[in-house]
This record gives sequence, C-alpha cells and structure tokens, in this order.
Amino acid sequence: MSPDKGHTFFSNRELIEQNRIYIAGENRKQLMNAAVLQIWVCALLFIYSFLSPGPRWPVFRIHIAVLITVSAAVFLLCSSTGIAYKRIYKNTACYLYSDFLLLYTGMLYFMAPVVPQGCFYGILILHAMMYYSSPLYICINSTVFCGAFTGYAFLSGSPAVLSVTINSITVVLICCICGFYLQKIKLDSIETGRQLEIKRSTDILTGLPNRIKLNEELDIISENRNRDQLLGVFMIDIDYFKKFNDSYGHAAGDICLSRIGACFKSFAERYHIDIFRYGGEEFIGLVRSIPLSRIKNRDAASFDYQKAAEELLAEVHALAIPCCSGVAPVVTISAGYAVGGSKNIPVRDLIGRADKALYSSKENGRGRITGWKENADCCTDAGKKNRMAAVRRLFTRKEAVYKKFVSDVKKIDQMITANSRKAAQSNIKAVCDPVKKTV
Repeated sequence: MSPDKGHTFFSNRELIEQNRIYIAGENRKQLMNAAVLQIWVCALLFIYSFLSPGPRWPVFRIHIAVLITVSAAVFLLCSSTGIAYKRIYKNTACYLYSDFLLLYTGMLYFMAPVVPQGCFYGILILHAMMYYSSPLYICINSTVFCGAFTGYAFLSGSPAVLSVTINSITVVLICCICGFYLQKIKLDSIETGRQLEIKRSTDILTGLPNRIKLNEELDIISENRNRDQLLGVFMIDIDYFKKFNDSYGHAAGDICLSRIGACFKSFAERYHIDIFRYGGEEFIGLVRSIPLSRIKNRDAASFDYQKAAEELLAEVHALAIPCCSGVAPVVTISAGYAVGGSKNIPVRDLIGRADKALYSSKENGRGRITGWKENADCCTDAGKKNRMAAVRRLFTRKEAVYKKFVSDVKKIDQMITANSRKAAQSNIKAVCDPVKKTV
C-alpha cells in the first residue's frame, strides 16, 4: 500500500524497511544507553564486591571486568564510527549485545547467588521495550532464552526451579505483548513523523526535495566537512520556461515541471546524487560522499560531471515536451557545474561557481553544458568585461542598422502616402462621374 493511502495498514516489516534510516539512529542511541547503563551497574557491583567479603567475589570480579570491557567497546564503537547504517538497521548489533548479556547473566545466576533472576529477565524486557525490531524476533528470542533458562534450572536441580518457571512464562507473555503492540505503536508513530517530514521537505510538483531540505543538507555538510564532503555542484535551468507558461498556460507548465522532476529523480537515483528544486524553473544537484540515502557513495570521487550532464540533457530532450518558444521544438535545459574535489572549497562558493557556469550556458545559446574553470573567460571578472565590451559593440552595430531601417521606413511611408493620394483622386473621380451623368 502506498503511503498516500495511509500507513495504518502497513505491516511491521514494511514499516521497519521504510524507516530503516531513522530506526538505525534510534537503535544506535539505545545501544549506547544500554552500554552505559551496563557499565554503571557493573562498576557499582565491582565496588560492592570489595565491601562485602565472600569466597566467590574474586571470580565474580573477573566476569564483571569482562562485562565492563564489552560494554565499553560497544559504546566506543557506536560513538566513534556510528556503525554502518546498512548493518545496524537489521538490529544485528543490538541483538548480539543483548544476547551476550543474557547468556552472561543467566550463567552468573547459577554460578553466583548474588546475581538475581531479575537481571536476566530485566534484560529481556528492556530489549523488547528499548529497541525497534521485528515482533516475531522478540517473541522467539524471549521464548528461547526463557526456555533455556528454565531447562537449565531443571537439569541443575536448582531449588528455585518453580519460581524460574513462573517468572519465565510471565516474561515471555510480557515480551510478546511488547513485541506485537508496543512495537506497532512505536513504528506507527515513526511512520507518521516520516510522512509529515516528506510533505514538509518535498516539492509537490516535481517530487524532488525542496529548498527547505536543501538548506538543511547544506548545514549538515558544513558541520561535517570531514565526513560528508561536497565534491561538486550542478545548476540546472529549464530554457525559456516563462515563455512556455505564457504560450501554453500554467497548467501545461505544471505538467512540464512534473515530468522533468520525475526524469531528474530517476537520474539522481542512478548516479547517487541529490537533486533539489532550487526555485521556479531552477534545480541544483549535489555530488557528495554521503547523499540523502545515507549510504556512502564510493563513486563520488571519480564522478564524470560532463558525461552525466550530457546524459541528463539528452533524457530531458527525449521527453519530447512540445515547445514553440525555446531553442528547439521541445523543452530543453541548460546546465553548469563546478567541481570541488579535495580542495575543501566552501559550500556557498562552490554553488556560486556552478551558477556562473550555468549563466555562461544561457549566454551562449542555452540547451548546453558549461563546466566552471578557474581562469575561464565565462566565469571571471575579465570575462565579464570582455562580454560587456562585446555587448556594446553589438549594440553599436545594431544602432546603425536601426537608423538605416528607420530611414528606409520613412521613405517607404512617403512613397505609400503619395501613391495613396493618387489612388484616392482616381477613386473619387470614378465615383463622382456616374453621379454627374445622372444629374
């Protein structure tokens, strides 16, 4: 079912898949919180072991040290690298850490009487409540671990076998309820937020991210320049779109924008770049190391800007949207691009360079591509002076042509006036002669 028909009837699996990026971030935060909580609990137990003498405490301290080491490693891994999104959204890291804690606390319960059953059952319930995961997994996981815990109590002849059995059944029921109902509520809440965010940050005509989303992404790039690098920028403009609207009407203009937006969206997905509607008939494309999909673009450094732009122009031309006011019988686009590479150029400067390159494409006839070059005439102050001088020369020539044209028009007008007088006199004579004869 499509999101615009309502997300209420999505399955949990579909909701997890659609919101995997958000779930990745939330699971990462919860994993860090769980690791910190485990470190604090183990640290308190470690201190308590010295205050309460007993024969089993020396061995118990070794287990506490292992738990602290593993939890600290999990916390550092999450805080430093963030764990790859494509891995964490499958909950692998959360599952492994929780299962490790369950095995360890279950083992310690039977080895050291100071560890209560509540540690084991508490981890199971917390996992079901804290993380975003499949309800089926939560039910299976809790059933397997509670069954193993109860089975070991029977086999070891533990005197607490009855309480273990009752507690295990109760915890399995709680985990199943959390899995099927709590997870559904949490996932529905995420989906609602996602739909609102899409509406807020998506242009309704083109289906592309809008200027609001662009500004947010530029802020992210500026704040994380070492990790999320902006390697290049495209500036794109639909040729003579105002004339298109004047000729065909605004309804046809909306259809044109919609079709071009769909073309840009397909192109962006293939080349792993981000294209936004910049305003009106202008669009901007960002080539970055970590695009909106939040999956690292490994081909960003070797991106062929000229080839990609040529393909985009050809795809828009192939749409064959009729246009009698442009540079061709169909709608065309002009594009300019600037490559930053590893020069660490400020974001706004790189956009400005691409904008100058687009201006050059429009000056030179439209329907073409221009790449920004450091010393290119089309993109420097010297180039601007040369262009202004050429414009002045053009206007001087046009002024001379115009004066000659005006002079010729006056001569023609005089000739027409003289001929009109002669014709009028002959017409009057032709009309009046029959009247005189009649009289």
